Amino acid sequence: GKAQMLSQIPWLENVSKESFHQIKQSSHELLVPQDSHIIRQNEENESIYIVGRGTVAIFDENHNGHTVKLGEAGVGSILGEISFCLRQRRTASVKATCPSLLYRVDGRALRALADRDPALDR
Repeated sequence: GKAQMLSQIPWLENVSKESFHQIKQSSHELLVPQDSHIIRQNEENESIYIVGRGTVAIFDENHNGHTVKLGEAGVGSILGEISFCLRQRRTASVKATCPSLLYRVDGRALRALADRDPALDR
């Protein structure tokens, strides 16, 4: 379930129970069809995604106008945390390679919590 997936995020293990509960409340299940974008390179989106079921492919879409596959990620993989931590635009695109279930943790809610819970302030 959602709580089990969230508990796999290493930097959430030291947050307070209250913060963990709020993060759980701000996260949602997403059913993503095959070949659908989850993250688009260069977009401003601070949400973090955890793969609950299925697999996703990670692409660089700006390499001389071509798309270069950088790798794949499966169940338990965390997507988007680099952009969140560095406060940058997305560095790559992510697409579902098959119908997939992801958990989306709202970046704004996470950022607000990070301001209050030192365990999240990285």
